[in-house]
Amino acid sequence: TLPSIAGVNNQFLPTDGNGITNWRTVMPVVRLGPGGSMPPVSSFATLDVRAGGSTPNEAVTVLDFDDASDEFIDWKVVLPINYTGGGLTARYKFTATTASNGGVLWSGGFRTMVNADDVDVSHTYDYNNQAMTVASVAGVVATGSILFASGSDMDSLSAGDEFIYRTRRFSTDSGDTAD
Repeated sequence: TLPSIAGVNNQFLPTDGNGITNWRTVMPVVRLGPGGSMPPVSSFATLDVRAGGSTPNEAVTVLDFDDASDEFIDWKVVLPINYTGGGLTARYKFTATTASNGGVLWSGGFRTMVNADDVDVSHTYDYNNQAMTVASVAGVVATGSILFASGSDMDSLSAGDEFIYRTRRFSTDSGDTAD
């Protein structure tokens, strides 16, 4: 059964398995990689290159987070204008330099950068933390996610808002066990 109203941009018609369809919105994917990152003034992860295994070696750009002290990296991002709420999921892909067991405690937080915000005023990031297990072989990509609910969990972001997304490796926490 088709819906009685027309869809709008960024919508599609899936079926629920019983032949009933309803318009669904496609949420855009915003990719944040090492090349687009901005280090904070201090305690930052460094931009590095990991040599691939082919001949000649590929140069895989990575962010190198210390395993002995907390380090941070920032991205300046605009929340897509077709964001309709419901929170966000930050997906992490990472490798360990030498570790083949243990976990990394990643944290993510937001700072809204709307017109009235003063960047010279201190902002306290409200981090969400997630332990993620490293791959069983150093150099193999491991993945994990951090979930953020709409509202204050995302510093009250709205569609079209500019913001800073900050990632922290919380290596001084007991939950971070990878070297």
